[in-house]
Amino acid sequence: MNWISGNSASVTVTTDVVNRCLQGYVWREARPGDMVCVTGATRSQVWADNAAAPSRWTNGAYGPHTCISGYVWREAYSGDDVCVTGAQRTQAASDNAAAASRRNPARLVAGPNTCVSGYVWRDADQSDYVCVTGTTRSQVLADNAVATSRWVNGPYGPHTCVAGYVWREAFLGDDVCVTGAQRSQAAADNVAGPGRVLRPGG
Repeated sequence: MNWISGNSASVTVTTDVVNRCLQGYVWREARPGDMVCVTGATRSQVWADNAAAPSRWTNGAYGPHTCISGYVWREAYSGDDVCVTGAQRTQAASDNAAAASRRNPARLVAGPNTCVSGYVWRDADQSDYVCVTGTTRSQVLADNAVATSRWVNGPYGPHTCVAGYVWREAFLGDDVCVTGAQRSQAAADNVAGPGRVLRPGG
C-alpha cells in the first residue's frame, strides 16, 4: 500500500521490476525461471530449438541425448542438452556472459529483495532471490556444479537422479539432484523466505 504523510512516504515495489530486462531485451526462457535477457529473435530461436529437441537426440557415446550430426548441446544453463547449431551455442554463452549488463540495475542495490542480516540470496539459478544462510548457498552452488554427474536416464526422463539423490525442486523445473535433507532444506527456505527479506524501517 502506498501513502504520503507529511515528510514520510511509503512505496511498494514488486520484484517484477527488479527482474526486468533493459529496453530491447526479453527473458530467454530456455526453461522455467531462465531470466537471461536476450533479443527477441534469440528467444524465438530458443523456443524453436526447445520444440525440436527430441528430433535432434540420439543414443550415443555421451548418453541418450547425444546430438545428431551437425548439432551440439546448447548449454545455456547447467544440464541444458537441447541440440542446436554451434553458432546458437556460442550465442547462448555470449548472452550468459552479458546477462548482468542487460538487467535492471535495481537488483544490485538495497531493495525489495534485500535479505536481512545473516542471510544471502540462494542463487540456485539466476532469478533465485530466496534468502538463506551462507552455508546453504555454498551447498546449492556446489550441487549445481556437479549436477550432470548425478543424472541418469531413468523412468522419469534423462535427468532421473542416481541412487541416493532426489530433485532439489528449489523452483519449478529444478532438477539438480541433492540429498533428501537438502531438498527439505530448499522447501523450508522457500516457506521462510518472505520473512527473511529486509522491510523498510525494519
